[in-house]
Amino acid sequence: MKIQQLSLICAAFGLSLPEIPDLPDVVEIVENAIHGNFTAQTVEEPKEFLPTIAEIRTMTDQERGDRFHWFLCVFLLVFLCVVISGTVIMVVGAEFKAFGSYQALDRTAPLSKGAQLRLVMLSFGGTVLLSFAACLWSLQTGRLSKTFGLAWEVYLLLFCCAAASLLIQAVLAVAWLNRGDRFDATAFAVASFSSMAPFLSDQSDTLKDVIFGWLCLQSQQFSMKILGVLSWSYLLASHAWFFYLARYSRPFPYEFDPNSGDAPGANCFNELATSHLSVLLIAPKVPGEWSGGCWEGIILPTIYKQVTKSKRHHLLIENVPQALMSVLFLAVEGGSFFVAALNLVIPGVQVALTFSLFKPVRAAAIPALGKRLSRAMKSGNTVAAKALWEEAEIEGDRQLFAEILPHLTFFLEVTKHCGFMSEELKDLDMLSHEELDALQCMAAVFAGKTECGLDHRKIGDSGAKVVAEALKTTTTEELVLNNNDIGEQGAEALAESLKSNKRLKGLWLENNHIGDRGAEALAEGLKSNGSLGWLELQNNNIGDRGAEALAETLASTGSLGWLELEDNDIGDRGAEALAESLKSNGSLRWLFLNSNNFGDCGAEALAAGLLQNRSLWRLSLSEFGSNLWGPWPPGFQALEEAEKIKQERGDDFEIWWM
Repeated sequence: MKIQQLSLICAAFGLSLPEIPDLPDVVEIVENAIHGNFTAQTVEEPKEFLPTIAEIRTMTDQERGDRFHWFLCVFLLVFLCVVISGTVIMVVGAEFKAFGSYQALDRTAPLSKGAQLRLVMLSFGGTVLLSFAACLWSLQTGRLSKTFGLAWEVYLLLFCCAAASLLIQAVLAVAWLNRGDRFDATAFAVASFSSMAPFLSDQSDTLKDVIFGWLCLQSQQFSMKILGVLSWSYLLASHAWFFYLARYSRPFPYEFDPNSGDAPGANCFNELATSHLSVLLIAPKVPGEWSGGCWEGIILPTIYKQVTKSKRHHLLIENVPQALMSVLFLAVEGGSFFVAALNLVIPGVQVALTFSLFKPVRAAAIPALGKRLSRAMKSGNTVAAKALWEEAEIEGDRQLFAEILPHLTFFLEVTKHCGFMSEELKDLDMLSHEELDALQCMAAVFAGKTECGLDHRKIGDSGAKVVAEALKTTTTEELVLNNNDIGEQGAEALAESLKSNKRLKGLWLENNHIGDRGAEALAEGLKSNGSLGWLELQNNNIGDRGAEALAETLASTGSLGWLELEDNDIGDRGAEALAESLKSNGSLRWLFLNSNNFGDCGAEALAAGLLQNRSLWRLSLSEFGSNLWGPWPPGFQALEEAEKIKQERGDDFEIWWM
């Protein structure tokens, strides 16, 4: 009836509606093919569009079935058109940008985590608003059903909105692409599946939970109405928790670090980002890299993404409470295909698959996984690189890393360029356990692992240069490089990377031999760093020149809170320079100067500096066997007196005599 009315209206204005041709009946074709019949089947357009629940009940089973078959075909056609359009935009657009004069919006770095957070919040908010609007309209017009939720026409409209979002992302991805970079031909197809496939995307989960809440509000039972509000509240609260973990490094002021994996849902934001920003986060290809066929390029990455640990955590956190509420709904309201299938059966199957298929799928997807990780490293997208590294559980699995290593083409190129990958290491199958461990630890820095321990690896200056390349983009916060034979050149490379790194909080360089020149380079790098709070330079052959350079940095910057300089060759001149810096420094809390070579002059200067300093908590000095040990030497007495005065005036200060 509605179609006829629309036709009459169009005829009054001299217009006519185009005829919609019969579409291939995908369901019938598949069923016939299973039985060996390959005859093409078609299905006509529905006679009624946007029917009410009452009108659907008057339809025959054949009419309802044909209606489902027709809309399924339309959904597939829309998806196919979107994939083709998005692929053309990304592939052809990149080629035009490479050979044309257009270069606006060239981006020097991938989206930061803060930018991703804001965009995901915007996308999620839009999804919630559209879902609420669609459900409210359906409820008011008698089209909200316990069998299928919304009308197929409404689902199609929401599906087209998701498609439009992906095409906009494709245009932005090309606009932000650096000239000369290119995307895989299969990249948009994989990304669109993550965002548009029913039951797999966060948008689909959000719509499902919003519909469930409205079904509860549609009930005559007051308890069900409360259940609906609780369902919506949990949907918003769970996403707010994921956003909170992504925004703050520590959700509470005590031993609970979400980035360590201890917090429930610590990595779930990655799931949200790859669902809402799937196209925008695509990394360009690495030169010389094979794109892979349909199986490796499309199917395996899509399956792998659905069975990772972070996907499992996301499913459990978001769906278990909703499943319990669904059980209560079914117990009170009776049968509902929509609620039983989408809130109980499908999530349960998905969780079971993440437990049973993760390892075999990961093993099959190693080439694709290595390719994606290499691209993320090359583009500096440590958010994506860290997610891939943690999802695959590469940390601590030497055998898995050995299998992925040949596919990390960008990482291998960096190691060769820096001189670490020598001739004897070029045969990756012949690497020793020690060499493989060193490469794995360096790759972890590129992947943005929060805490990276590279101590006792003997990586030398060439290995330090590889790490320095990673530090230019990594989100690593603590880096341990003790006992690695790192000299002046390695320290200079690390210092240069500190000038652009704003994430590193702790750097351990104990028991190397960076000398004065290395200390001077690090001091210069710290001046423009602003984030490093912990620096250990114990036993590094640092003398007065190095101490003076570090003192100059302490006097002019305010980030360093912990500085270890014990077991070096610092004399009176270096101690005097450090003492002078204490007079103006307000950030340093711990200073270790034990086992150095300064005597009374240096100690008296330190005492004078301490009296003008209100920030230092602990000063570590040598007592036995040092130049300050003897029958009441002046330096010792001056330091004791300074400690007493500071404590009497209320300073939390103590000298540790080692």
